[in-house]
Amino acid sequence: MAANTEITELIRSELCRFLQDVCADKAGVKLDMDNPAAEVSAPLGFVTGYTAQFWAERLTDQLSRHEPSVFGVPLIEGVTAVRGHVAFHISIQAYNAMTHHIIESCKLPDVPDKSCDDVSYALVKSLMLARKGGDGIPDTASIKKALWLGISAGGFSGAKRAALNRRCAAAVLGIFDGMKDGERDALAARLGPFGQCAARLIWVNSLQEV
Repeated sequence: MAANTEITELIRSELCRFLQDVCADKAGVKLDMDNPAAEVSAPLGFVTGYTAQFWAERLTDQLSRHEPSVFGVPLIEGVTAVRGHVAFHISIQAYNAMTHHIIESCKLPDVPDKSCDDVSYALVKSLMLARKGGDGIPDTASIKKALWLGISAGGFSGAKRAALNRRCAAAVLGIFDGMKDGERDALAARLGPFGQCAARLIWVNSLQEV
């Protein structure tokens, strides 16, 4: 089993348990790992007699009591309501733990022979960043978005996995978009762990597209 597939299964298991504990008969609601509004969401505002805001507040109140976790650290840093969905936001501690697990579980891929598409270019860029320093994942939206697209692809197969891998590649190529030179350079210097993880994710997802 690929490391990101293992992670998506762990996250689903933890959040299903959390919903079972807090929402009881609403625990069978399908979790969505491809919602632009959050890493993971559930359409509780559409399938229950209560609003998503009601569930977001209830789940937030219960976070510390039930504490969903992954690899021994808190999984969720917050819960919000977005267009009828309850949105679960992954903690930076979880990103660091997931990154460490992926790096430990997979070998670093070689530079591709041909760099003729965005996925190949993103792999090369990730391998270049992998040489940088840093001791964790910066709490930066563009970095977390790129990682999540690569991680969540592990929960899908075939064309869907390939599509998410292409989106992950595009996100990797765009991590510095809108940043000033100084901000970009300061961030790049800390992206060693990100590059090591992103390269592995792109490679693993490419291997398992079919």
